[in-house]
Amino acid sequence: MSRHSPTTRPYSQQPGTRELRDTYVEKCKDFVCDPVKPLVGAINAALSVDGELSFIKLNGNSKELFSRRLEYMQVNAKLSTLNPRPCEALHS
Repeated sequence: MSRHSPTTRPYSQQPGTRELRDTYVEKCKDFVCDPVKPLVGAINAALSVDGELSFIKLNGNSKELFSRRLEYMQVNAKLSTLNPRPCEALHS
């Protein structure tokens, strides 16, 4: 029996940071929304030092997100990137 839920992949099988960025940009196009700048900035910062993104911190009280809140489609693009199974929220 697997230790991992059927909706998540083991850490060793998770997409790399570069793949995450490319998938996220494509999902934003699919959902017709702008990528979240702090998220893209964090991904690019990790890539600039040949690192991997290990967490995503999107504080609503940050200057950038406080003045421009995440939109519904931006959230769905991010969730769809992290979990390629269809988001149930889209079907309700």
